[in-house]
Amino acid sequence: ITDWWVQWAYLESRQPLPVHSNPAISLPRRDYNDWRSQLVFASKLIAAVLDFKAKINTGQLPVEYMRGKPLCMELYPLLFSSCRIPGPKHDYIAHYGRSRRSPTHITVVRNYQFFQLEVYNSDGSRMTESQIHSQLLRIRSQSWKTDKEPMGILTSEHRHTWGEAYNRLLRDKLNKESVRLIETGLFSLCLDSPVMRISDE
Repeated sequence: ITDWWVQWAYLESRQPLPVHSNPAISLPRRDYNDWRSQLVFASKLIAAVLDFKAKINTGQLPVEYMRGKPLCMELYPLLFSSCRIPGPKHDYIAHYGRSRRSPTHITVVRNYQFFQLEVYNSDGSRMTESQIHSQLLRIRSQSWKTDKEPMGILTSEHRHTWGEAYNRLLRDKLNKESVRLIETGLFSLCLDSPVMRISDE
């Protein structure tokens, strides 16, 4: 029932994705002393995710079991370079990970700005944590300006509203190229500052 469930429960829903339908992975809470330790952790996280992807690609990821029965592992490759594209009546999934030349970059988001970060060397090996860390430092130094229009917030709109804005964005050649780079990235990493603390009440 996978195709039916994805279509009916997810892609045909027109509700905004945050709160209503936003799958995520939650890591244990970390209190960083400063931004430097945040970037060190981000470098380790990126490297670990790329190692996980390598296990998927080479078939080395162990089969998961539930109540002694093996689970289907076919969806794991779709975790990377997949994007939900807004449409007028329903959304659709674009997957770029199985193309002849698989994407080699991730998207880093900071201060409303999107950066393309190449995470593989020219020989196909993944960058070391140290190389990734250097690139994150560079991105942080280039993203101080916060006077940019927060275009990314459009993705949290009602799906019709976002779909109309998406189509308008693609009319511009530079926007189209930028959106395509975001969509094809292996995954996205947000390095924004913490939001203001809000009372549980």
